Amino acid sequence: MKPITSTYLLVLGLFLLSFQVMGQVTTSFTPSAPSAPVGSNVDLELKVSNFTNIISLQFPITFQSSVLQFVSADMFGLPGFSAANYNVTPGKVAVSWFVDLGANPNGITLSANTTLMRLRFKVLANGTAPVNISGNTSPVIELVNGSGNPVTLNYQSGGSTVTGGAGGAGPLQGFKIIANGRDVAPNSNFCIPITVNDFDTLVSMQYAMQWDKNVIRFDSTANYKLPFLNASNFGGNTSNGTLLLSWYDQNAVGVSRPDGDTIYRVCFKALGAAGTQSLLTISGNGFPPGSGGAEAIKASGANAWNAQTPINDTVFIKQLGPDPNSPTFTVDKDTVQIGGNTCVDIKVSKFKDILSAQFVVTYDQTKVEFQSLQFGSNPLGLSVGANFNTTTPGQIRFTWNDPNALGLDLNDGASIFSICFKALGPVNSTIPINITSITGFPVEITQEPQGPVTPNLNNGSIFITNAPPPPLTLSFGTVTNVNCFGQTTGAINLNIGGGTTPYTVSWSGPNGYTSTATNIANLAAGNYSVTVTSADGQTKTLGPQAVTQPTALTVALAPNSTQNVKCWGDANGSATITISGGTSPYTSYVWRNTGGQQVSTSQNPTNLPAGSFNVTVTDTRGCTAAMTNPAVINGPAANMNVNAQKANVT
Repeated sequence: MKPITSTYLLVLGLFLLSFQVMGQVTTSFTPSAPSAPVGSNVDLELKVSNFTNIISLQFPITFQSSVLQFVSADMFGLPGFSAANYNVTPGKVAVSWFVDLGANPNGITLSANTTLMRLRFKVLANGTAPVNISGNTSPVIELVNGSGNPVTLNYQSGGSTVTGGAGGAGPLQGFKIIANGRDVAPNSNFCIPITVNDFDTLVSMQYAMQWDKNVIRFDSTANYKLPFLNASNFGGNTSNGTLLLSWYDQNAVGVSRPDGDTIYRVCFKALGAAGTQSLLTISGNGFPPGSGGAEAIKASGANAWNAQTPINDTVFIKQLGPDPNSPTFTVDKDTVQIGGNTCVDIKVSKFKDILSAQFVVTYDQTKVEFQSLQFGSNPLGLSVGANFNTTTPGQIRFTWNDPNALGLDLNDGASIFSICFKALGPVNSTIPINITSITGFPVEITQEPQGPVTPNLNNGSIFITNAPPPPLTLSFGTVTNVNCFGQTTGAINLNIGGGTTPYTVSWSGPNGYTSTATNIANLAAGNYSVTVTSADGQTKTLGPQAVTQPTALTVALAPNSTQNVKCWGDANGSATITISGGTSPYTSYVWRNTGGQQVSTSQNPTNLPAGSFNVTVTDTRGCTAAMTNPAVINGPAANMNVNAQKANVT
């Protein structure tokens, strides 16, 4: 046998090294160097490459808990991966996953740069916080492929460093212009707010914002919150990804704004495919020669702009899709006769912790004519002038903000407003009534604490018929009588049909009772009537409907019915009661002495000792009553004593 030469060993070593490198899974966090204001959220996506036939993995992700606080994880790229596959402790997220070998016997293969998961952190303080997979803490890094072999994880150079606020220690300080990124769907319209910090007595400022023109396209600016700021203050080559701002206070006294305040919004359309992203950069670049750079001049003449002023962020293009837990807005579907009027409800569900809402309701103005807005119980406190713009035919723009900035909750099915139309025709046509976005006015729903969320939108319609709406029908459904005398446990359900929705309901009852609910409850005994009016003007009245109650349950001692104890210490006294009212049969009798001790459960006990006793009677509905006066059983004051004396006879 020939000896193995060093040449053979060298070739074999190079082959093994090549095999090992090809078998590595590479990870990276994106964005790699984001900045976010204190109190805001920052999202990091963990992406993988060379992820081939993997059947299990585990690794820890570490972060600096003094700067970042873990909020949530989502966008899981592995089948079966859920919140159960990670465990969070301060400064660490431990990840563990196993494939379902029955469904995927060869393991899972992911395309290059696939997002494995997205981590959301809240910025607690200024500072820099590295986020990456770690090999220096538990659990031990371990990846296994379908052949049962370990796979090397190349993670060392794929971390991200989050800059919280202005970096360094302490709260956000100094003058800041802050771009606020968000997640958006492909082809969607969206706006990002530009917010500020230490915006004090400024008389002028100019700066630029840049973005990736291949990922997002500029549409407009909007919602100007500085005096003398409008669309004419903006310029630049927006088609090439640069927007310039030049503004000054025409009163020259200086303008101040609260920390975190939005001074305007920049609106875009998402061009990129899902998985792409664009950094929003605030800078002094892009001004024509001789125009200077970024600056912010205070009333004192000082320039507040410095290298730490801009805080950049990222727009992520994602296939957001409907989230069953997101707030839902639903437009009703109505039928109306040509020439008639109908009102379409806008209803919500999963409306929890909502801070703001904005959208456009569109309709075909050649087929239906806008008439008015109605607010019903008005749970959002809306008004036509403050929350709606109806000047453009075919569009109704809606904006709302929680005045308390705490987040508002509404019950599922609550109507937030109704839009009333007149049917123009033609007959047998269906007119879509849609909630949507338009250029410069996208659908935007903000929820506490996560910020912008993607709502579920269920569009409605109006069908125009040449037949009158069906007759309004009205009937009482289930009537629940009062359980016990004097209680308010009655209820009436109402069945409404025909006509055109929405219906207006008006109840009246005893002692000035009124209600606008369809089904009423917590009723006292008495007669109730209801009047219902449909949107097409039909009216019906029903009633009165009686809600009854049993007569009062009463218990009394039968006359001359007590039997005293015959001998001292005996328990052979008796009492007889009479019962009236309530609902028979009577189900229990509990006799107690003055000390509260139970002495009998018979209706008419015959085993009572001397003393005072009362009884509580319960009827078949659980109503109870006791005697006004107790039963008194008397007995000898003491035991009889007999003394005998001996006398002698003489």
